[in-house]
Amino acid sequence: MKRVIKRAVSFVLVFMTVFSVFTILPSEVFHTAYVKAAEMFSSETGASTQETYTTDDFTYTLIDEYSKVQILSYIGSDTDVVIPDRIDNKKVTSIADSAFREKSITSVVFGQYVESIGNYAFYSCQSLNKLDFSKSSVKTIGDCAFTVCKSLESIEFPESLESIGYGAFSAYTDGYGGYYGSYVASSLKSVKFGGGLKSIESYAFYENRALNTVKFTGDALTSIGYRSFYNTDITELDLSGANASIGTYAFYSCNSLRTVKLSGVNTIESGAFYGCDELVNLEMSDTLTTIEGSAFCSCTSLKTVIFSDSVTTIADGSFTDCTGLESVTIGKGCTSVTASAFTRNVNLVKFDVSEDNESYTSVDGVLYNKEKTAVVCYPKSLSGEYVIPDTVTSIEKAAFENCNKLTKITIGSGVETVNPYAFNQCNLLATVVFKDSDTANKKICERAFYYCGSLTEVDFGNAVTSIGDYAFTICSKIKSLEFPDSLTSIGQFAFSPYTDRTGGTYKESNLESVKFGTGLKTIGNYAFYDDRKISKLEFTGDNLTSIGSYAFYENFALEELSLSGNNATIGDYAFYACNKLKAINLKSGIKSIGAYAFRNCEAVDDIKLCSGLETIYAYAFYNCTGIKTITLPDTLTQIAYSAFERCSSLQSIVIPDNVKGIYENTFTSCKSLKSVSIGKNCATIAPTAFSSTTALEKITVSADNEKYSSVDGALLNKEKTSIILYPKSKSGEFVIPDTVTSIADRAFSSCPNLTKITIGANVESVGAYAFSECIALTDVVFKDSTIDKKTIGNYAFYNCRALSNINFGNAVTSIGDYAFVMTESLTSIEFPDSLVRIGNYAFSPYSNGYGGSYIEYTTSNLENIKFGSGIKTIGKQAFYKNEKLKSIDLTGSNLTLIDTGGIEPDTSDIILAQMREQAEIAIETADVIIFLTDVKQGLVDSDAKVADMLRRSRKPVILAVNKVDNFDKLMPDVYEFYNLGIGDPHPISAASKLGLGDMLDAVISHFPENSTEEEEDERPKVAIIGKPNVGKSSIINKLLGKNRVIVSDIAGTTRDAIDTTITYNKKEYVFIDTAGLRRKNKIKEDLERYSIIRTVAAVERCDIAILVIDATEGVTEQDAKIAGIAHERGKGIIIAVNKWDAVEKNDKTIYEFTSKIKDTLSFMSYAEIIFISALTGQRIGKIYELIDTIIDSQTMRIPTGVLNEILTEAVAMKQPPSDKGKRLRIYYMTQVSVKPPTFVMFVNDKELTHFSYTRYIENRIRESFGFRGTSIRFINRERKEKE
Repeated sequence: MKRVIKRAVSFVLVFMTVFSVFTILPSEVFHTAYVKAAEMFSSETGASTQETYTTDDFTYTLIDEYSKVQILSYIGSDTDVVIPDRIDNKKVTSIADSAFREKSITSVVFGQYVESIGNYAFYSCQSLNKLDFSKSSVKTIGDCAFTVCKSLESIEFPESLESIGYGAFSAYTDGYGGYYGSYVASSLKSVKFGGGLKSIESYAFYENRALNTVKFTGDALTSIGYRSFYNTDITELDLSGANASIGTYAFYSCNSLRTVKLSGVNTIESGAFYGCDELVNLEMSDTLTTIEGSAFCSCTSLKTVIFSDSVTTIADGSFTDCTGLESVTIGKGCTSVTASAFTRNVNLVKFDVSEDNESYTSVDGVLYNKEKTAVVCYPKSLSGEYVIPDTVTSIEKAAFENCNKLTKITIGSGVETVNPYAFNQCNLLATVVFKDSDTANKKICERAFYYCGSLTEVDFGNAVTSIGDYAFTICSKIKSLEFPDSLTSIGQFAFSPYTDRTGGTYKESNLESVKFGTGLKTIGNYAFYDDRKISKLEFTGDNLTSIGSYAFYENFALEELSLSGNNATIGDYAFYACNKLKAINLKSGIKSIGAYAFRNCEAVDDIKLCSGLETIYAYAFYNCTGIKTITLPDTLTQIAYSAFERCSSLQSIVIPDNVKGIYENTFTSCKSLKSVSIGKNCATIAPTAFSSTTALEKITVSADNEKYSSVDGALLNKEKTSIILYPKSKSGEFVIPDTVTSIADRAFSSCPNLTKITIGANVESVGAYAFSECIALTDVVFKDSTIDKKTIGNYAFYNCRALSNINFGNAVTSIGDYAFVMTESLTSIEFPDSLVRIGNYAFSPYSNGYGGSYIEYTTSNLENIKFGSGIKTIGKQAFYKNEKLKSIDLTGSNLTLIDTGGIEPDTSDIILAQMREQAEIAIETADVIIFLTDVKQGLVDSDAKVADMLRRSRKPVILAVNKVDNFDKLMPDVYEFYNLGIGDPHPISAASKLGLGDMLDAVISHFPENSTEEEEDERPKVAIIGKPNVGKSSIINKLLGKNRVIVSDIAGTTRDAIDTTITYNKKEYVFIDTAGLRRKNKIKEDLERYSIIRTVAAVERCDIAILVIDATEGVTEQDAKIAGIAHERGKGIIIAVNKWDAVEKNDKTIYEFTSKIKDTLSFMSYAEIIFISALTGQRIGKIYELIDTIIDSQTMRIPTGVLNEILTEAVAMKQPPSDKGKRLRIYYMTQVSVKPPTFVMFVNDKELTHFSYTRYIENRIRESFGFRGTSIRFINRERKEKE
């Protein structure tokens, strides 16, 4: 180490000595001394870092153990650059990456020792017009070395050059014309390569559109890369190589190229000469073995192709669309060629094959295999008829494809296989004849005759056994088909009129009749889909095993169907909407009828089902309105739901003994059905099985049935204790026997002629919808009973509009939700003492109970209600909108009403003081308090004091405003009582008995015994919060259009939370105005303190809090504290800067104000900000848009998979924190709730989860999904490593 230090010091001394004589020595001498000293220092110290040196024109470094020079950059001023042979007596052998990049130079002369030019070395030297390699020994030119050097016109490369890099002379800035690349027009016209060239990499001369001359002088070439001469103007190509390959798209779209001579080339890759449409002369190398797909595709001027004997493989598509090609000569070495190699060569006349070829031969210009047993390719220009010899066994794939002059084909008796696409799109082919044959298995494969639009006649002979998928698709002129007995299967879409399954191009089918042979077993899905003119199908055999789904879908002209099978299945939708089909005769061997199989076959009036049928699936005969009678075979075991729904002419049905169930809607809307007979094994009958069968007179049940029985045509359970179904055509009165204990769901539903029902003493339950929509029912009587519990189910008497009299007897305990909705003829109701509960919307006049758009409403005539003593629960809106209700009698209920003597808050009178004390005791013991005020007297000071006292009780308070004898006239006076701050005032008139029902609903809704769960209110709820007098109430009033909330310039006028419903664009919004929050030092009065509590409560109730800030005061610390209330509770937040009209503004005001808000409220950067004026209405309407946006954000749910993709990406971009060598691991994350969106992260250690990293994860989620205006919560849960 000491030795190194000494030499380092020596270096410094030498350097200083040299420097001291700098002014009298030539610069080269100084530079040489410097370099030698540097070499000595580097050698002694072992330093590996390359030093940079400078001459007048270049910076450079030393390479290869300091023996050679590499130029790093050009710093000279000359535009004509000469690369020297030596610098400091060392050979200049290389030019570094980007050395001359984007320099304004015009010419370069390369020194004799330069061997390599680096990547991007002369990139975008757009003035460079001359390269002189005459003295150089360059071997390699790097990637993009001369990219977009647009002024170069000609280049002559040295004999030494071996490789040219990727995009080296490309005309695109990125080398390959990618998304971010741009084209720069090139002037390059000619290129001459030296004899040593071995490889030209991809994109080397890409898009040099003026390049017309390329000369190869050697035979060392091994590869020309992908798109290397793409879209150039080359006219002739003559090259020799050493087993070379010409890369994919190498000469793509060289539209001026006329002659190609290849020598020493082994492989021509796919698309190499694609689109060279002027190419007329092609000479192939005698070393060429493989021509890949699309190699010469669309070379439309090429007339003759002679393959050299060395060619072994001619790939599919290699000469596709060579429309001028007339003759093809195949050499002796070819072992692989298919017709697809010459697709759409419409002028091809003949194939010639070398006699020495062991794989192929030609006969009359047609390409065969050597043994002449397979037709490989038929020249596409040949016209008329062609007879395939009997010696042929196979027609190869696409052999006759696009033979557009072929009119008739006779297929020899020996042919076993017509391969896929064999005659695809032979547009003039009219006749196909298969000769009779002894061949056991003759196949027509997939798309064999696809889109033969002129085909009118097909003679299948006697031996065809299978027809493949799409085999005759779009053969639209065929009128009739007769299949041989040999045929066993027809594939999917085989005769469909659509090009693409059930879509694509549609060609109207003319197929009218089809006759199937005796051997047919399977018909594939969609086989005759939408063949709308088929009027006759003839099935002659009994071997059929399946008819596929949609096989004869919408065969609109089909009139008759008769078939037999061998345990056959008829697929889903098989004969859907065959709306002229009149007769169905399933003679034998049919096992099942699929879902929707005969749906909408409306003309069917004669149907016979065979023995052996086991299953009729869902909707099988749905809407077959013409069926009057049908006999179900004894073998039937299952009839699925809706199987005969809407068979409106069906008059009777006998359910066989083996059927185990009748399911939902099986016979719904069979309006002519009069009788039903149910077999012995039926164990399930759905409540809706016979819905809307209004003509039903009787139901009979087998005496051996263990589950059901019938009495006088009604369906009961076996024990006759439950009525299951009452015949809907029966009229008048029906008395349910006392032996019955239950009425099943929908048992009497839609009995249009039932006028009175007497319910037996022992009935314990009336099921859901039991008597719904009995439109003539006027009287319901429940017999008195000793039963402890008797319930009326949900919707039990729904929409019984004629019902005018109900006698509940003495035992009904519960009335279900919606039980008597829309019973408009009821005028009075007396409930028994036994009644405990009345359900939600039970007596509402709205079809859905609570109203809204498109909801049916009937006028209620209910005037009087008397409750019994046992009532405990009256459900939500149970008597909603019964606007004629005058009298409610609660005298018999167990509700205890204490009438106090009133309260005089400030009095010294002994009696009044005692009355106040009594009232305070009553308040203490009450569950609910009714605070009675006088609208005629108006709001007085003592009312406010009493209200304050009631607030402190923390009991529910119902504010009743009495003496409102005229609601229209006195309602404005009622609004004054909102100032008491104890909720909505209820206008009533004790004298006129007005409003008592709504008040009572409000009272009972607070009963502690009420166990009714309220339905969730999905309307957006918005709390207006902020300091006093910032304009909260003014905003509500501007939104509402009137003074719903009292407004004053005095701070704190609005004393309580008030709910205001506003409809905007047909959507309801609930606004909660609050008393505002004063600064703490201003809070003096008890009432003001109460307002703070109510504000907090209002925020907790809301979905979105609008924080109103006074623009004239600016954002303050108190605003931040108020905002914190909403933020901490996870509410959506809008910051509304009010009184914006009162602020003097310039073009920067709004940005400055926004910046101040974000600084002060930095903890809620997600909040939306809007600048408004409640006075002028400026931007008030935008509030709704922000509310809707934030609601969408609050309720957004992200799939766990998507969420964890974002988490993985976030963790990859920024590693989680660690502590003491232990790093936080986040296993996965999932969203568990909304409002606010809440995510659980499963981690290895919660203590490692720093808030800053959680904030980072939150930011990533917000970047991906927005979550505008809402906070996001994260919960960390630990999970063991092994889990």
